[in-house]
Amino acid sequence: GISGIMHVNEMHEISKRRAGVQPVRPIAFGVLTSAKTLNGVPNKYPNRYPSTDRLASIFHRPNTKHNLMVLHYSADNDQTLCEDIGRAIQAIGGVPDGLQINMGDKNNGCSPNPDKVAAIATMFPHMRIILQIAPTQFVSRASMIWYVREYAFLIADVLFDGSCGNGIDYFANSSSVE
Repeated sequence: GISGIMHVNEMHEISKRRAGVQPVRPIAFGVLTSAKTLNGVPNKYPNRYPSTDRLASIFHRPNTKHNLMVLHYSADNDQTLCEDIGRAIQAIGGVPDGLQINMGDKNNGCSPNPDKVAAIATMFPHMRIILQIAPTQFVSRASMIWYVREYAFLIADVLFDGSCGNGIDYFANSSSVE
């Protein structure tokens, strides 16, 4: 997937470059939002997080119907998770194909309350929920499996993101996870 989409024309350009190529899989286009941006507070990456009033124009997708539109939500904690997702979906003007939930950061990874994830899954049953797992949950394979089991019937996908979105190869050293 490609995240950090700021304008609908970015998706159209990427889709045009694939024109005539039979895609094996759809492209997941990720649009970033956060508890801060939903409240009008600029975050540290203003060129990757569109303002809330621009979400509807980005998610309007006449030429990307075979691709996935994923809202990436990040926050330090899950205090306003359900309310924020509701507000974001209202701003979009419809339910996205997916929602990626990113909580905490590489130093203080935290988990969204499974009850809150269940509430979102119940409100939007056709939306894929993707749960990011931060490096702090990478203690062992067993701990990752145990962690994911809490969400087993609520989420569609798990993203093991060792770099917390920084694109660093976390598993370059095979001893990272036992």
